[in-house]
Amino acid sequence: MTSISSIRQRILEQAMRGKLVPQDKNDEPASVLLKKIQKEKEKMRKEGKLKKQKPLPPIEEKEIPYELPEGWMWVRLGEIGQIVGGGTPKTDIDEYWAEPGQGIPWLTPADLSGHTEMYISRGKRDISHLGLEKSSATLMPKGTVLFSSRAPIGYVAIAENEISTNQGFKSVVPYLMETNMYIYYFLKHIGKEINEKATGTTFKEISGKQLSLQVIPLPPLKEQKRIVEKINELFSLCDQWEKEVEFQQKHIQTLREKVLVDAIRGLLVEQNEDDEPTSVLLKRMKEEKKRWMKEGKIGKQKTFAPINSDEVPFEIPTTWEWVRLGEIAMINPRNKLDDDIDVGFMPMSLLEEGYSGKHSYEIRKWREVKKGYTHFQERDIVVAKITPCFENKKSAIMRNLPNGYGAGTTELHVIRPFSGYVLAEYLMLIFKSDWFVEAGVSNFTGTAGQQRIPKDFIENYPIPLPPYEEQKRIVKKVEIIMETIEVMEKNIVPIK
Repeated sequence: MTSISSIRQRILEQAMRGKLVPQDKNDEPASVLLKKIQKEKEKMRKEGKLKKQKPLPPIEEKEIPYELPEGWMWVRLGEIGQIVGGGTPKTDIDEYWAEPGQGIPWLTPADLSGHTEMYISRGKRDISHLGLEKSSATLMPKGTVLFSSRAPIGYVAIAENEISTNQGFKSVVPYLMETNMYIYYFLKHIGKEINEKATGTTFKEISGKQLSLQVIPLPPLKEQKRIVEKINELFSLCDQWEKEVEFQQKHIQTLREKVLVDAIRGLLVEQNEDDEPTSVLLKRMKEEKKRWMKEGKIGKQKTFAPINSDEVPFEIPTTWEWVRLGEIAMINPRNKLDDDIDVGFMPMSLLEEGYSGKHSYEIRKWREVKKGYTHFQERDIVVAKITPCFENKKSAIMRNLPNGYGAGTTELHVIRPFSGYVLAEYLMLIFKSDWFVEAGVSNFTGTAGQQRIPKDFIENYPIPLPPYEEQKRIVKKVEIIMETIEVMEKNIVPIK
């Protein structure tokens, strides 16, 4: 499906090919405009505002990517604008810097990160007039087209007032300021291509010389203005479209969360009086756990404190029970396997979907990952323990593991539900809910914005547990609804 971002690029592409607005035979051709620009350059040289520059090489046929409409012409960017670099005053000299809003506006590429407007007036920092004098920064006029030339390449904005930048820019000061908005849109169109051509070892960068040699299709001045007006009009429609898409996407996410909340509150499916109540289920599980311990299948089980009324956030059906997670599942169980068995190794980056079977893992020998990793087996649930990943609901049921076993980063908790009593799929509804995530994040967000969710929190967390048969009906209902929501989501135009 075509994205809004690609639509914007298509608009710019059509504009630069002369296909966005009709040509007018009464317009002065670009050749006349170029003569006016050259005349302005000569005037600036005589006034000492511009140094004499070496002539740019003629445009070769191989540099011309497509045919232009009559009245247009290919020129080099350096022919229609002065390419200006930037600089940074010494940071350890206070006199070179000024309080924000009190000195000369000074930009870094970071100031354009997330900036979506055409114009910008200043960044986070100002430099003083002395800082300007003692550095390679340049004071550029209002209307300058600012273009980030490294880290990253391709941010574009127009200066709303006199401004300076650091060395991460190669800005264009148009010789005829009326062309600045057209140049702005051209650079937005060509930014990705310029980035692909850039070189560098530490980071990619484009030099002022390279940018000055960039070929640009030059329309008549009046047509430039019509092009800019049309782009502004179409981009405005794209902005409105984007807001509607964001609203729909937010609505979809809210709908997903509502489904999860209703599911774990007992509101999604009807209760069945023929279902074995959870209280009876827990008694049977307790007896079976004793037998498992005698047989050595599980270790001695921890005794948990009763759940207080203060810990219960909402009411549940009478056939349900509030239980601590550690009562109905083993938390971080140990696995004993032969040293030579192959296992699937899963990096945290793949832990996105609710089921791991959608991913293929790197296969390693068990002895190679036996130490320093988290181990799990088929149908175990893994939950991220670092708060940013936990907050992003990184959790999954482990499936399709080589030999039934796997390993992953130590930043995972492993939950192994007692089979026949608790469905892993039902627990996943809880782990994917905002209710569970917010409880963990609110309790364990450190000053650095990252903290580990301890095992104690996981095993003591109270959850609502339905009868086993109702768990099945809930999971099936959620799957049907989520599939419908996915179809709805696919019909929403993506933004990027």
